[in-house]
Amino acid sequence: PYKEFYINCVRTREALGEYFYVGTEMLRPPVITTSLPNLRTEKCSQALNGIVEEKAVVGCIRKKADGKKLLLLVNAATESGAATVKAEVPDGTYGDITFENGKAEVFMDALSVKYFEF
Repeated sequence: PYKEFYINCVRTREALGEYFYVGTEMLRPPVITTSLPNLRTEKCSQALNGIVEEKAVVGCIRKKADGKKLLLLVNAATESGAATVKAEVPDGTYGDITFENGKAEVFMDALSVKYFEF
């Protein structure tokens, strides 16, 4: 099930490349809570005892040199679910995501990527 997800992630990074190269900056990440279970592997050769555990929904905020910003969210779980995202994002509606007082409720499809610029 991860092949299409991987391809989607690579294509998204390619489309948003200007946020990941020279002259960009990573800003304070969003605080994300979700009822989806954490993802865990016990076979990571570069982790203590091989164990890595991470939230199913993760995100970042990136800033280009021109001041434009990007909020990127990824659900790496094989199930869909809701997430609460708290971030330094102006109030407003961005596609299907509405921020109010720095907070948004976001539904994430399984193995999906969502993003918007602001």
